[in-house]
Amino acid sequence: MNLTLVGNRASLGAGLVAFSLAEEHQEGSASCRPGEILEIFKKIGMEFQEAFQTLFQPPPNVRKKEDPRRGFGQGGFVVLKAMKKS
Repeated sequence: MNLTLVGNRASLGAGLVAFSLAEEHQEGSASCRPGEILEIFKKIGMEFQEAFQTLFQPPPNVRKKEDPRRGFGQGGFVVLKAMKKS
């Protein structure tokens, strides 16, 4: 399973969280922190594999290409990978 989310500690994520609080959530949408997702993975029998993040410069100030970095907590865009436990 690959899960993509916006990290709410980064500038982009913080702006989107503020926007989502001001707007009604669409049906089926959710706003979660990566740590919350890791807890959900455990509850449903998924094993966390790895995380990557990008968007370290807040748009529209992106001036150079960014390579993804391992982990989460700094980037504005996060991808988490998990596998179903056997």
